[in-house]
Amino acid sequence: MQTARLSAALIFALSLALTCSPIATPTAPAPGETPAPTTVAASPAPTGEAPAAPGHVYYVAPDGDNANPGTRDRPWATPGYGSRQLHPGDTLIILGGRYTLREDDADILTPPSGTASAWITIRGEEGHRPILAGRDNLLTAINLSGVRYVRVENLEVTHDDTVSGEAAWFREGVEILGAPSAHIVLQDLYIHHIDEYGMNIQDVEDLQIVNCRIEYCGFGALGGPAGEHGGWRDVTIRGCSLSWSGHYYQGGDGSDRPYDRPDGFGIEPSQG
Repeated sequence: MQTARLSAALIFALSLALTCSPIATPTAPAPGETPAPTTVAASPAPTGEAPAAPGHVYYVAPDGDNANPGTRDRPWATPGYGSRQLHPGDTLIILGGRYTLREDDADILTPPSGTASAWITIRGEEGHRPILAGRDNLLTAINLSGVRYVRVENLEVTHDDTVSGEAAWFREGVEILGAPSAHIVLQDLYIHHIDEYGMNIQDVEDLQIVNCRIEYCGFGALGGPAGEHGGWRDVTIRGCSLSWSGHYYQGGDGSDRPYDRPDGFGIEPSQG
């Protein structure tokens, strides 16, 4: 009988799962009941990062205008636009509120690379957790493909629950596909009720996923296609809750998703 072998990437993924901080197992909600968010004990902030270099601080607000200069008093209107105005050392603060994302490219957060001494930072306003609500089958909320020295913090990413049917479809929370990325920090993100992966990652080196809650994603909390540039390397997942994968898909309970997904942690055979 032929025995399937696990690839190095899968063995590495298994070691990550075994060393993650223990998380209390969520209890299934009663039929028709809205699930309560899982509480995760906070982990220490990521360490080993270079000190932030002086840079500009810009702002986005639901009542802003992209013709504004992006100051606190005259903020921009859309996080996608704001993310593309940044330079190494800059910080974009997304003020509390709800932001609807519907147009590919224009509405997707797509920051440039920072440097080792001047990271790019995108974060939600302290004391608030801004909501990025995707719709109209938007590909992703945050695209970090091919970038380096970027951190994203304190955001909620979900589908637009003010619409129904195909208008509410929304595919992924965070994407790193095609071009490899490095030195990425994803912290205090709540990603839920989207159709595919919470984070769809192909090739990355030095990735920290810290204090994130990812649940009710149709294809899984974390995943991605086979790597073309080394796959996942030097990845830390700490203080996170990854649960209820496959229990949501395109507005339903996941029973009509394209293929079965493990609820917690799964291993699949590969060629390597």
